Amino acid sequence: MKTKEQELSSTKYIDISQLMSYVHCGRNSAMALGKEAGAMIKIGRLARYDREIIDEYLKKSRIPKHDVPEFQRPQKRTINPKVSYEERILEEIERIERETQAIRDILKESDYFSGGEE
Repeated sequence: MKTKEQELSSTKYIDISQLMSYVHCGRNSAMALGKEAGAMIKIGRLARYDREIIDEYLKKSRIPKHDVPEFQRPQKRTINPKVSYEERILEEIERIERETQAIRDILKESDYFSGGEE
């Protein structure tokens, strides 16, 4: 008796359930992949997918290793234990006020408040 892998490797045309297990994705994704690759063959109401075309499409779609960004864990925020909670809150308020003032300056320079009329 043949296993699923042996059956898939010996079959040129596969149905949607075989395509789903072949590419390890759901029905809608497998159907979209088959259509996008141009591997879909309609026989009456039946749809079959050319496994060789799927393989070629997947090879062309592969992202080179050097283009994939490495995962970098975000740096933890260090809190200075010598600074009190109130001082940290005041520093945060000052930072927000500086950013707010910078935004106000940008808006004053633009035509946003004047309505574009001079």
